[in-house]
Amino acid sequence: RIWDSAPHSAFTDLIRFKGKWVCTFREGRGHVSSDGSIRVIGSKDGVKWESLALLKQANLDLRDPKITLTPEGELMITAAGAHRATDNQRNVDHDSLVFFSKDGKTWTEPEKIGDHNYWLWRATWFRHQALMVGYPTTAPSGRATRLYSSRDGKKFETLVPELVKEVFPNESTVIFRKDGTALCLTRRDERGFNGLLGMAKAPYKEWKWADVGARVGGPNFVELADGRLI
Repeated sequence: RIWDSAPHSAFTDLIRFKGKWVCTFREGRGHVSSDGSIRVIGSKDGVKWESLALLKQANLDLRDPKITLTPEGELMITAAGAHRATDNQRNVDHDSLVFFSKDGKTWTEPEKIGDHNYWLWRATWFRHQALMVGYPTTAPSGRATRLYSSRDGKKFETLVPELVKEVFPNESTVIFRKDGTALCLTRRDERGFNGLLGMAKAPYKEWKWADVGARVGGPNFVELADGRLI
């Protein structure tokens, strides 16, 4: 256990930053509550942790923060902001947000990214381009995921309007191989359907997909030194 100051703490992400571990996650009264905030904690050894920041927004349930490093070496957190007035309120509007920090303690005011009611899941950088996959949060607006691209982490433009179309695709993570090839792991939520692994080369507009043979949720993955994906 590394932190337990809130009734509900979940949806973690972790990064190495200037010789320290930095972990971020959502805090709130419960899984679906109107008070969701983003906690950022840090540790030199992974054992003793301290709070670095607590990010809050009035009238927004901040959810599923994802943390990465920009090409300039800044920390970048992306998260969804659910416009939730009461706990357990469903079918609400969403905006995706981005925060930046040079030290993990002081963060910029959030800026909206992507399209309204699209949840941009995780940003991944390769050189000076970031890719993010977004999925629609309101039905019946359509169930296709959308691939976004950015050069500054603030303005995300649609690169592929319909990335995955069938059987309720949603949370997706992109990673890059050394040669710039992009891989995308996508969750699908209709019963009986597994996750997908996609591959594309620059400019990342043409993708080939394969069934990974298992359900996946909250997908994240890395490439090991020997080429295996974990």
